[in-house]
Amino acid sequence: MKFTNMKLTGLCAAIALTLASFGAYAESHMAEALKHAEAAAKADDAKAITEHAEAAKTHAKTADEHLDAGITSLN
Repeated sequence: MKFTNMKLTGLCAAIALTLASFGAYAESHMAEALKHAEAAAKADDAKAITEHAEAAKTHAKTADEHLDAGITSLN
């Protein structure tokens, strides 16, 4: 019985670490997406708006991919 509890504890720890790592990557990319979206909103010229909006979109998509990978790992 004790060995089974150790396996369960290890599994729970692995799941927690996996979620934390995916969450950290996603959080970092969401912060970058927000930073670029705010910069796009404050920009004065079309080129800067476009560049920041594209960067925001790229970071948001990457964050979404990290979150999806975390959900897949849970499944």
